[in-house]
Amino acid sequence: MSNIHQRRKFDELNKVLKTITNDLEGIEDKLDGSEALNQVLTVKQREANDQLNESRTALIKGWKEFSDKMYAIGIKRMGELDLEPFKVACYKKYQAAVAETKASQLCSSWQNKLTDHSTMLEQL
Repeated sequence: MSNIHQRRKFDELNKVLKTITNDLEGIEDKLDGSEALNQVLTVKQREANDQLNESRTALIKGWKEFSDKMYAIGIKRMGELDLEPFKVACYKKYQAAVAETKASQLCSSWQNKLTDHSTMLEQL
């Protein structure tokens, strides 16, 4: 009887082992798929980052070629626009009483637009 009992236990353990092995193979397949997806996403992220850097470089180069020292919008600190070029342009276009206010409004508006675009780029 002990041989029969041992044989049954052995058969039960074999079934459990096969079930666990099948489950493990399924998990390994899912892991392989996840690793492949991760590699694809990493490559796409690098490509997007390269494109952004190329675009940034082209924009900076184009801006330097386009801008004229008299009308260039300067930058005081990294990411902060200089108010003076706006004042110069507004004094040429508007009366003195309105020019200062208009220059401040324009500078603030452009600063907000730049901030919004840099925030959008960070999310990418």
